[in-house]
Amino acid sequence: MLKFISSIRLAVILIATLAGMAVSATIFDQPDVFTSRPFLAVVAIFFVNLLTCTVQLWPALIRRLRRQVSDIAAKKSGFVPVNMTSEDLQALLKQERFSLHETKDGEDTVLYAVRGRLALMAPHVLHVAILIIIAGAVLSSFGVKATMQVAAGDVQALPEKIAEASGISDLAIKSFATEYDDKGQVANWRTDFELFTKGKTVDAGTTQVNHPYKKSGLSVYQMGYGKRFQMQLDGPRAELSGTYAFPEEQKIPLPDGHFMVQTMGDRALLFMQFDRAGKMIRQEALRPKAGLNLADGTRLTYLRPLEYTVLELKYGHGVIAVFSGFVLAALASLMMLMGRYAALGARIDATGAVFIWLDAKGHTRRRLSQALTLKDVTSDD
Repeated sequence: MLKFISSIRLAVILIATLAGMAVSATIFDQPDVFTSRPFLAVVAIFFVNLLTCTVQLWPALIRRLRRQVSDIAAKKSGFVPVNMTSEDLQALLKQERFSLHETKDGEDTVLYAVRGRLALMAPHVLHVAILIIIAGAVLSSFGVKATMQVAAGDVQALPEKIAEASGISDLAIKSFATEYDDKGQVANWRTDFELFTKGKTVDAGTTQVNHPYKKSGLSVYQMGYGKRFQMQLDGPRAELSGTYAFPEEQKIPLPDGHFMVQTMGDRALLFMQFDRAGKMIRQEALRPKAGLNLADGTRLTYLRPLEYTVLELKYGHGVIAVFSGFVLAALASLMMLMGRYAALGARIDATGAVFIWLDAKGHTRRRLSQALTLKDVTSDD
């Protein structure tokens, strides 16, 4: 049973299943699939499969890494004679960039040559990296996220689920700005903010597109921006009187229709009123502090424009784990480029005869066997 759980066959089946579910979820726009029980169950089985395989491979890895020339001297079998001198062997090992160690065993000279230890470790490090990434991805799926729209200078309570998870209660926008490049094109949006808990500052940060704020599991992403217009309503209905922030180009209901406002220049706005049939019946430009009268006796006064930033907040420690796994995977990829692993033991008797033991695989094994004029080489690993 354990052999099947750690088998490559099961890994291939699980990877194909995950790929199929991911493709299906993407094509049919069903993102909930990635947090569904069936998907997480397959991920869990794959995690166990990879973990079991990794644990089984570690003893052989440790044994190879700890091998020394004294271990080769203790071996009394497994060596194959070769038709070359000790000098030729050492010249070959130097040419192949082996690290060479030597000792005496009675009248025999024992050599141990090894190279590519980092490359030997690379697949195991990659396994650990994938395990960390899987764990981080699962943690991320249980994280919480929410969106906020906050104007510069405003203090707003964090969405309840974010506040409960992070322990942070409020967010204040210190400034919001649109940044332009040398050609006058929009380059980025930048939001400077402060985080509070019970009125005390917890931290201050900045978020930009592609440069989110991240700390202690909380991530703040710059998602966009928008504009509202602060207006004062005064009229016969006291319950409707007050100050409002109307969004741009959205229908605001009236008793006999609706109205919309949109940007007109730097600070002015365009007021457009429509009847119930959707026909425009009024259009006026308004500057700050200017007003107009509506049909029901209500006075509408334009106070000021309000630019607001759109932030997406996420809380969860999965992002840190995924990033750590990615860094470890990149390190494993670099380790693989450090040359193929190979280890060679040699026993040279008093007559000068050379006997070889080789631990290598694939192309490296075949090439070294050719160079050593070996037809068969024994490895006990």
